[in-house]
Amino acid sequence: MSKIPTKLKDLLQTGLLEGLHVRYIHGSKGRRRPESELRGVIQGAGILCSCDECKETKIVTPNQFEMHAGSGNKRPPQYIFLDNGKSLRDVLDACKANLSESLETVILNAIGRSNYTTAFCINCKGDIHALLSNISYAFE
Repeated sequence: MSKIPTKLKDLLQTGLLEGLHVRYIHGSKGRRRPESELRGVIQGAGILCSCDECKETKIVTPNQFEMHAGSGNKRPPQYIFLDNGKSLRDVLDACKANLSESLETVILNAIGRSNYTTAFCINCKGDIHALLSNISYAFE
């Protein structure tokens, strides 16, 4: 088994969450609707941010994504959710809890993509997501 990701950056760097849509949900637990919600897409070790400033042209760190959502919680894994409703904290916890399975299997099961395959360019054999050239990285 590969090194178990203990931090969000480690989890994102596995590449297994690449291209997944996420939402930062900020609000009181007792409310039915969140106070605010920001959408993004996981790209590399960051998130393609859809805030008014970034407009889906900048990839930011999870901490920056949290700030762009108007939150100061300083706990991005707990408030960034996948489309399946699981938080990134849930995925990290699944990695710690399933030491007997391969890291890839645990993550793909946790995100609901057990049949997932990575998309590669036919010509250069590179990862399609890595070939996106019109996106600037705010944390480089």
